[in-house]
Amino acid sequence: MRKYVLTAAVVLGTPATAQADVFDSAFGRIGFAPAPLAAAGDRFNATVTDAAGNVYAAGYLVPDAAVANQVMAVAKLTPAGRLDANFGVGGVAVVDADPTNNTVEQARGIALQSDGKVVIGGVAGPAADDTDVVVARFTAGGVIDNGFGGAGTGFRKISLSTGGDQAWGLANRGEDKLVIVAARGRDGARVDRDFSFLGLTKDGTDDPAWTTTTTRLQVAGTDLNENPRGVTVAPDGKVLIGSYASAGAVTRPFIFRLLADGKPDPSWGESGVASFDLNGAAPNTSESYALGVQSDGKVVSVGYGNTGTPANVNLLVTRLNPDGTKDTSFATDGVYSYDGGRADRARNVVIAPDDKILVVGNTEVAASNADALLIKLSEDGAQESVTRADLGGTTDALFGATLTPDKQSAIAVGWQGTTAANEDAAALKLNFVAPPAPVEVEKLVEKVVTNTVTVTVPATVNKPAAPLARSSAKRTYTSGPRRLSGTVSSPTNVSKVLVRLTKGTGSACRAYQPARGAFSGRSCSSGKGFAVAYEGGKWSLDLAKKLGKGTYALEVSAYGLDGLAQSTATKARITVKR
Repeated sequence: MRKYVLTAAVVLGTPATAQADVFDSAFGRIGFAPAPLAAAGDRFNATVTDAAGNVYAAGYLVPDAAVANQVMAVAKLTPAGRLDANFGVGGVAVVDADPTNNTVEQARGIALQSDGKVVIGGVAGPAADDTDVVVARFTAGGVIDNGFGGAGTGFRKISLSTGGDQAWGLANRGEDKLVIVAARGRDGARVDRDFSFLGLTKDGTDDPAWTTTTTRLQVAGTDLNENPRGVTVAPDGKVLIGSYASAGAVTRPFIFRLLADGKPDPSWGESGVASFDLNGAAPNTSESYALGVQSDGKVVSVGYGNTGTPANVNLLVTRLNPDGTKDTSFATDGVYSYDGGRADRARNVVIAPDDKILVVGNTEVAASNADALLIKLSEDGAQESVTRADLGGTTDALFGATLTPDKQSAIAVGWQGTTAANEDAAALKLNFVAPPAPVEVEKLVEKVVTNTVTVTVPATVNKPAAPLARSSAKRTYTSGPRRLSGTVSSPTNVSKVLVRLTKGTGSACRAYQPARGAFSGRSCSSGKGFAVAYEGGKWSLDLAKKLGKGTYALEVSAYGLDGLAQSTATKARITVKR
């Protein structure tokens, strides 16, 4: 499952010379850092970086495959994308906030404090309809901090109702004080969730200076079912909260802005809340998952929605003016919509120093097959690039995102996998690239569809060079090679080379997984392979160890300059005697 392919679908929009940002080859492997935290399943939901460039990511893991029990987790990755062995245990710290075995406990928010301590927030409980808000703190070394929360445990459980309370966004709102975005679950006569925005001191106790903000939304006398999502603290200290609420078939985004003391900001929207319909008449859905603030104070909201066809969900980005009204100068009438053909969802957003917008989420490329998705927009909502990242699974997604301390790159975290039992946490690093000088597309243009120009360049692969002098011949080794290498024709037309190395046949087939340095996984009747070192027309794969005794199948293919056109694979067979 740990194969990975990063493909950049560069879409030339406005301006016509925009190009995709590039994955940082010094981070993990070609910009992708698989970070499996446990053998039984794990995810990253949120991320933040420190001044040294270290990456902290919060989510959950399942410690024991034989026991269905999730625990809240936070991992620390070095600037090179490796788990930091000096943090927690092997780079991972956990807290089990609920003693019952459950599959609902997880962290969805993360914040750093000035002394290097790490705070995570989420939910825990025995079942989805019986959860509490949980906030926990770890020392800079990844040890649970018993001085947090007031109970000597290092975490605090906050029960807002007898039902399923929710918690998503968490932020440091200044002076190490915290805000967590939550919702009271259904209980008693109350049949819908109500927002509850909690202000805590730096040590996790109730902040007496914070006005407890519990909001019950109604439209035409109907209670709305409220769903909290991301939180962002603006440069002026005001707290922006993304969310959505539904009544029947209609779901609308609600963007809150609070003053530093938790009171609704009367200069924002209507009494501190802005709402808008992105998709027209009912039935429709439009949700806000995360927010970003541009240098002029305008607020970017990202999420997704549909107009009555759940199977075709569009990724949505909108922008609000500093007073909470929709900015109709952004994209098309204030809304950018991406339709990849099936289900496309935005989960987070990063605002680059030049006010350009990086949106992360996932895109469904086929039935039961989703890839991570990154979309770059200009500051005013014009599409500049679309990047699809196949992390190696069928339910790949990116959920958290943040800037690096130098603001020249973005970190995005999420997971790769097929089911909760074998999902693995993962992180990406994308370096921002300035647009190149204007060039003419001329003969490279293959087709134009709905104002989208796709550039494609054919790529072909020669038969590999030594140690595979003839790709169609059986090659026998007395002892296994440590390096495989070869050549590529038309090297100026190739952006990357992919290799697929397998052992065995049928259900016993196993594929080489570079993240593990070993052959593993289920049957390998299909798969795209993984990128290898490529320079000057030559590719090479350095194995973790020499190939052992047996027969191996090698497939080599290449991608064109657009990252889309893939050559027919060149195949070879390798036999190792001992």
